[in-house]
Amino acid sequence: MDTQVETAPLGIIDSLSTGFSAVAQKPLLLIIPLLLDLFLWLGPRLSINPLVPNLVSHLQGITGETADNSAVLFEQNVSEILDSYNLFSALSTWPLGTPSLLAGNEIGTGPLGPPLTIQVQAPVELLGWLIALVLTGLLVGSVYLGLIARWAGGSRTSFSSWVSHTWLHWARIVAFVLVVLVGVFLLSVPFFLTVEVVALVAAPLASLALLGGVGIGMWGLFHLFFAAHGILLYGMSVRQAISSSVTTVRHYRPTSVGLLLVAVVISLGLNTIWNMPPSESWLRLVAIAGNAFVNTGLVTATFIFYRERTNP
Repeated sequence: MDTQVETAPLGIIDSLSTGFSAVAQKPLLLIIPLLLDLFLWLGPRLSINPLVPNLVSHLQGITGETADNSAVLFEQNVSEILDSYNLFSALSTWPLGTPSLLAGNEIGTGPLGPPLTIQVQAPVELLGWLIALVLTGLLVGSVYLGLIARWAGGSRTSFSSWVSHTWLHWARIVAFVLVVLVGVFLLSVPFFLTVEVVALVAAPLASLALLGGVGIGMWGLFHLFFAAHGILLYGMSVRQAISSSVTTVRHYRPTSVGLLLVAVVISLGLNTIWNMPPSESWLRLVAIAGNAFVNTGLVTATFIFYRERTNP
């Protein structure tokens, strides 16, 4: 009688090793993050500098005219960040999109000289840009993650068929983002009202309640980590992907947490090295390539980890 031997799913180290090996064998997976960072580095910049005074004045209205030194310092830091922010960074919708070394970095002079800067003049214009860039970023991210999923799943479908499904995957990822945002909003309103009540009764407990609530919220969001994997790897609906992600994390909680922690430590740790070359140095090109390779390897590892533990 034939017996089937069930093999244990790949662990954290094996998933990471397989992920990085895949990227080394298929360097085409790096094209999208490379092109995005090259655009952010050498391309035009979208600046919200004209809107910064109004944004800071609104912030001052929230903190009050008699703000202490820490509040004033905070406002100054916010002003400096907004002054140098490149709105095109919204094209990187990480972790539901393309990883980027330069997204969020301050505007600097590149090796080709001062970049062309486009100024956003009105709040309505800012909102329009944000919506367009985020949707575009999610579309580009769907293609990027879809290519990784196509390799990780060993898909034998034709490339044209895969391209046609990309639009559906993008629509489902956008729907997933909207579901998460609505859920966070609906839960945050009663939570912050509760914190306000606690602050009136016992002010010191309000900070603890706030920290506890944020921690619980982050833990809840972690259970949705593999939702995009289900959409892109198996073509699941949003509801099915959320259910699969929660089930996977619940059944494999220690290794899921371990994989995420290892990926965060590797990514953030190497970011310090990647950001060492100045913006005007061509050595930044090496940093961009290194960041693309590492993060694509980490993303591929998460798809392998998820694939090994699911059987839709």
